[in-house]
Amino acid sequence: MIAFAIVALCMLPLIVPNVWMITEEQSSIRDLEQERYANFIYAKIVEDLYKNQPSWSVLEQKQQSWTLPELPSEIPQDWPYTVQVLSEISGKKKNEGTGIDYHLLQLKILLQLLPDRKKVEEYTYLLFIEKKSSPKVNGGEEKESESEEEDIE
Repeated sequence: MIAFAIVALCMLPLIVPNVWMITEEQSSIRDLEQERYANFIYAKIVEDLYKNQPSWSVLEQKQQSWTLPELPSEIPQDWPYTVQVLSEISGKKKNEGTGIDYHLLQLKILLQLLPDRKKVEEYTYLLFIEKKSSPKVNGGEEKESESEEEDIE
């Protein structure tokens, strides 16, 4: 019995680092999966912006929070996170000659784990958006059309 206890005590330092490495690997895999899902959500938002889903009046509000009508299909339906998207136009430049306004849209995707709601992961993305205005037509009013472009970094 004493010999078994001594062998067990000698094996403990050999096992503990391996168990610690496995738990750390699982944690990093969870973080990478979360980042991957945030990228899927970002791609869905960019796709919606190309379809002019949030209108310019919604995007031009100071800081605005909105939710996605549905998560991208790549994300499992039982995913235990809530998603919140904050958008803010942080830069604006107007080009008078061409009638194009350039905007820098900052998107923050906040992922919050449902059970404890303490840990909130934030992912920030910048989008370069151009808003095209057609020249003045019949009465001095401008027609505006929307076009979004992603900034390639």
